[in-house]
Formats: sequence, structure tokens, C-alpha cells
Amino acid sequence: MNKKYYREFIRKLINQDPAEITITRKTVTDDGFGGKIEEGVTLEPQTVRIYNKKSHREIILDASITVASNMLKLLAMYDADIQEGDTFAHDGKTVRVTFINDYFGICKQAELEVIG
Repeated sequence: MNKKYYREFIRKLINQDPAEITITRKTVTDDGFGGKIEEGVTLEPQTVRIYNKKSHREIILDASITVASNMLKLLAMYDADIQEGDTFAHDGKTVRVTFINDYFGICKQAELEVIG
């Protein structure tokens, strides 16, 4: 498989509708006394593509089932520094990465959740 070709294809897709995001990541470190210290780390801005994808997903909340028809997704280059649990601002909303998948070292695709 020619990764160079596919990576360039993904780069062109992202550049058609780019979004500049600045990720905030929570890190947990040991304080040396049996406790933990949580810190928010802000990463360098990254260019990604954020889009709505039609998919059906069942979300169970308090014994009722809700089916979502649109899902917010993110497409990033293979070397993007993004992990599950990361948050960032997009269109005036705070968004969290709920799932991320690396496709054969070509790109990363993530599912997003609006949290605020």
C-alpha cells in the first residue's frame, strides 16, 4: 500500500474545509504522597476537518433509548497529537473526543461529543 499517496489525499480533504483547533488535555501525575495532581495542558494548534456524519447510534439514558442521526466527526493527519478525552472549542461549543481510530498510519478519525 502506498501510504504517501493516501496521506496526500487526506491532506487535500482536510484542506477543503479546515478547522484550526487547540486541544486541552488533562494529565494526571503522582504527587509523591499517594495522591494525584490533575493538570490541564494546552497543545499547539492543529489543522483538522470537522464534519457531520450520518450514522445511527443508540444512547441509553435513564431506561429510554435515543437514536442519534447525525454525529460530529473529526479527520486528522496520521501524526496529529489527539487522544480520547481531549477537549477543544469549535463553533462556540466545547467538544470532547470520545473515540479515535488510527487508519493504518494514514490518518486518524475521531468521534466527537458536544459537552458545553
